[in-house]
Amino acid sequence: MKNKLYILLVFFSWMMQTAVAQGPNLDSLQSVYQQQPYDTTRMMTLNHLINATMYRDPPRSMEYATEMSAIAYELGLKKWQSLSHFQLGGLQSNLDNNDQARVHFDQSYRFAKEISDTMRLLLAINGKAVLEMNLGNYKVADSLNEINIEFLTARNDQYRLSNAYGIKSSINHSMGNYNIAYQHALDAVRILEQMDRPVRLADALVQLSDVEVSLKEFNKAIEHSVRALSIFQQAGDLMYQAQVLTNLGDLYLETGDKTMARDHLQSAIQMADSAGNESIKAAALNNMGRWHKEDEQLSSALNSYELALEIYSRIGDTHGEVQSLLLLGELSNHNQNYAEAIQTLGQVIDIASARTFTPEKSEALRLRASAWEQTGRPDMAIEDFKKHKILSDSLFNSERLREIEELRIIYETEKKDQEIELQRFEIELLDQKQRNNRISIALLIILLVSVVTSAFLIYQNFRQKLKRHRLEVETTQQLLGLKKRELTTQVLYIAQKNELLKELREMVSEGKKKEPDSSSLRQILSRLNMDAANDNSWERFRIYFDELHHGFEEKIKQLAPDVSPGELRLISLIKMNLNSQEIASVLNISGEGIKKARYRLRKKLSLEGENSLEDFLAVL
Repeated sequence: MKNKLYILLVFFSWMMQTAVAQGPNLDSLQSVYQQQPYDTTRMMTLNHLINATMYRDPPRSMEYATEMSAIAYELGLKKWQSLSHFQLGGLQSNLDNNDQARVHFDQSYRFAKEISDTMRLLLAINGKAVLEMNLGNYKVADSLNEINIEFLTARNDQYRLSNAYGIKSSINHSMGNYNIAYQHALDAVRILEQMDRPVRLADALVQLSDVEVSLKEFNKAIEHSVRALSIFQQAGDLMYQAQVLTNLGDLYLETGDKTMARDHLQSAIQMADSAGNESIKAAALNNMGRWHKEDEQLSSALNSYELALEIYSRIGDTHGEVQSLLLLGELSNHNQNYAEAIQTLGQVIDIASARTFTPEKSEALRLRASAWEQTGRPDMAIEDFKKHKILSDSLFNSERLREIEELRIIYETEKKDQEIELQRFEIELLDQKQRNNRISIALLIILLVSVVTSAFLIYQNFRQKLKRHRLEVETTQQLLGLKKRELTTQVLYIAQKNELLKELREMVSEGKKKEPDSSSLRQILSRLNMDAANDNSWERFRIYFDELHHGFEEKIKQLAPDVSPGELRLISLIKMNLNSQEIASVLNISGEGIKKARYRLRKKLSLEGENSLEDFLAVL
């Protein structure tokens, strides 16, 4: 079974990578830091120390980040406040504290936005994208990551672009888009092999190895992983050594080398404990469970799977939960506990249907079909196997289409490289022409010195003004695009969350029908309703919407003072050109409810029958 790479948060450090990786340099930094005053120079040193200790000594790195944040707030420097929140978000995410990580990334984004710091904005967006990816929210993650790719491609920033390609690869890998995932992972490796960035190269090699596993190229995957492990060992990164050891344990299981698999997995579990990363420990436990199963130690296999499932559930890793449940269902089939297998695999299918976990859903259907057959239910077995076959065929056809998409990506990449080379040639030609012009001017300088000098100064001044104007226009357009994407992403997040809460409530209600006196089910339903009522997603939506359409809410309240908060949300979604079906999904109400709400809204705004509500709001 494919092992997901859970610690892609290493990409958060791509802007601040330093040469501080060995003991003497670290000791030197600590010595300098202790003597520095509480100003920006001390914060710069703290930033280096955070990056140097992030994966070797996480508690110390957290202390440095907390101190940097305190100094930034004391001095009121928003640039450093943004950076300190970004670092704290990365550290919390590495510890699987996802809620705290999200708060820090949002704060980092807010401070960067207040001072219009593009690079800090990209950092915060990068952090939010990887966090959503690790939580299984792939569409949201991809939308955020595309913002970074657009900016970095325009700037031809190859190093940071390799990071964005790595995230793109991981998202597509998790969704089963293996060809696209492979191409982006390979792009990242090619870029980094041309640079002196060994740790970053190791990260890309791990991602490439992960894709090779899904393509059943296990020997190539081992080759990439061994190379990455050597780099991480030289850098002293405990967490990433644990991850690669976990991957290698999985690979040696696939190739039949059980001794190597056991040794690597035991080392991975110990190292993950030392690094304090539970998601890596859970992945290693899943693989160790597979090792026990192949050795017919079925009780030990069950214990490993259940411990991994408990960890994934506690840290909120949905994709990890699905993989553990799938292994438990497979083990129940092996133990001939077919009723238990059917129940467990049903959970996998339900979760996978709500998320983009197509490969896992296909495998669960195949295993459940086998269980149905063993229990004397050939009708159910045939039905599940048909569904499995449809998904399997769909994956195959999609891969064929992605091969074409891969060729298109390669072509566009080569075309961009040609365009960049042409631009460089034109710049060199322009420089040559300018040198020739200067020689000509030098020959005529005696007669035309005053005229030429004046014309040159005017020309330079005009060029600078024109350049500044263009830069201001581009910056404004880019920020507007960012705001639109933020708003769209927030709407998508609300819709997805509403859908998930709705499905959970339905599942609990069905459970109550079977167990009407269950107090735990009533508590769960009450908690779901409380979460829905206390959801602060709309407050973030209102902030993003007001940034894009400043003063719009005040205009509506002037026209209709008695407008309710719910009607303001409806007006905002209509202003975004969403149709009734999309609005119903976001507001979690029926289509008929939307019609009634629109009717009441038209009355409050005094709109007559022939006047369009959309046209009225569009010009407001």
